[in-house]
Order: sequence, then C-alpha cells, then structure tokens
Amino acid sequence: MAQALTFLAPQPALLRPQQAAIEVAPGQAPAVPSVGATSSRSQVGVPLLQGLALGLALAAPRLRPVPTRSQRLPRQAAVDEKPAKAAPKAKAKAKAKAKARKKAVAPLSRQVLEGLFAPIVTLGYFLVGQTFVERVRGKGIELHSRAITAYCQTFGIQNRKRQGFIKTAKKTGHDLGMLAEGGIFGEGLIGKQAMEWYQDSGLSQL
Repeated sequence: MAQALTFLAPQPALLRPQQAAIEVAPGQAPAVPSVGATSSRSQVGVPLLQGLALGLALAAPRLRPVPTRSQRLPRQAAVDEKPAKAAPKAKAKAKAKAKARKKAVAPLSRQVLEGLFAPIVTLGYFLVGQTFVERVRGKGIELHSRAITAYCQTFGIQNRKRQGFIKTAKKTGHDLGMLAEGGIFGEGLIGKQAMEWYQDSGLSQL
C-alpha cells in the first residue's frame, strides 16, 4: 500500500517540463506542446496508472460481488416455498377436526319418511338393535351383488355393465328407505340375543 501511495504522489521532476510548457508571457499565444512535452506527460501518467492498479489489486479481496438477478431468484423461490409447506399441515388438521365431529343424527320423524320400507327398518332398529339390522342388511347386499355377478358371467355381460347394475340396485334401495340412518335406539330391546342367534344360525358364513 505504501508503494501505491508513492506512485500516486506528484513527482516535481516530471511536472517541471509541463509547467514550463504551460507558462506563457502576457500578450503571446499559447505555444503548441512539443513532442518532448507529450512524452513527459506520458511519463507522469504511467506511474499514476500503476499506483491505481496496485490499489485496486489490494482492495479487491474486500469487495463483494453484487449478486445478479438470476442468483437472487433461487433464494426468493426458497423463501416463497416455506409458507406453502405449512398448507398440508393445515389441511390435515382440518380433516382431523372434521373426523372428530360426530355427524348429527336425523330426527325419527324424518327417517321414517325416507322411503317405503323406512318404517320397517326403523322398527327393526327399535326391536333387535341397529347392529343386527346392519349385519343382516349387509349380508343381503352381498348376496344380491353375487347374484348380479353370476348373471353377467352367464350371459357374457361386460364388467362395466355389471358395476352399473350394482350402482342401480344401491340407489333403488336408498330410494325405498332400506338404508335408513338410524342411530337413535342403539342396541334396541333384544339386540344382544339377536346377535347371538345371528352367529349361531350360520348366516354370517353365507
């Protein structure tokens, strides 16, 4: 650094010819600098440029390069991605809360009017309990689906058509009130005895 300062300091010996060329007597036109004057100026400029280059070389390690726009974009994208990761957690919490909430049971007056067989199903809930009625109803739906599948295999009906038949049967049962919600009478009057008979009779094995 000291060498750079010495280069930057003005040298009197080099400046004298320049001053002599500049000084002009009053009333005279300024003289055109000669070749020797221009060479002296060039000799003065060379040390100045050398000192400036040395100073920049010493200060270069301390300078930090300014990041370009392409370098700043990945950082900004990483910052923007952090809030997005919190969104699945919020959705998971919302789903957990939704599952925790119990579905409100429809009133009895509404369940009885859901379809033609809704009063019979509701009476079954009251007498033998909801568990027994759901088991028997599920077994009936299973046997009906097997019958539809056997019919389609016998006559070579496509699988897509078979699924359509099953969906139609489910919709018809819902419209007739066979899928009444229940949830009011619990196990009913003889629900435990009914479930014991269901297990002993072998209906669960069909």
